[in-house]
Amino acid sequence: MAIDHSRRAFFRAKPKSPPPLRPPYSGNEDAFLESCTQCNKCIDACETGIIKKGAAGFPEIDFNIDECTFCGLCADVCEPKALNNNLHPAFNNQISIAGNCLAVNKVHCMSCKDACETEAIKFDLFKTSIPTPEIILADCTSCGACVSVCPQGSIEIKPKLT
Repeated sequence: MAIDHSRRAFFRAKPKSPPPLRPPYSGNEDAFLESCTQCNKCIDACETGIIKKGAAGFPEIDFNIDECTFCGLCADVCEPKALNNNLHPAFNNQISIAGNCLAVNKVHCMSCKDACETEAIKFDLFKTSIPTPEIILADCTSCGACVSVCPQGSIEIKPKLT
């Protein structure tokens, strides 16, 4: 009896990791990778220093450093228009709060709420003595201000998979 190695390989396959966070106005991941020349001008132009060179040489966002101010300087200096603030929204990300959040674990903390300029993170002070955060996705701009201030690193922003 012959062994079908292709079927066995299916079970050993590693799941594809999600793409990294790209700079604002990058649009579709494949189109961005195709048009980005890795010139690093966006990295140099970023006023908060959150755009870094990624492992593959393409620019990525690191919200652990700071937040995006949506200044548009990265798009302004991008000559191949891989970052285009006339064509693409700033971000198309999803945000979540992990179970190690202090408030979720009954420790009073509202650092994410205090950092959120759009007030997309709410705490219902009337439900319990130690309220937990709720993200109002419609109000969230994915600026990342909440990420660097979280003492537990509980807030995660990832690209939406479309």
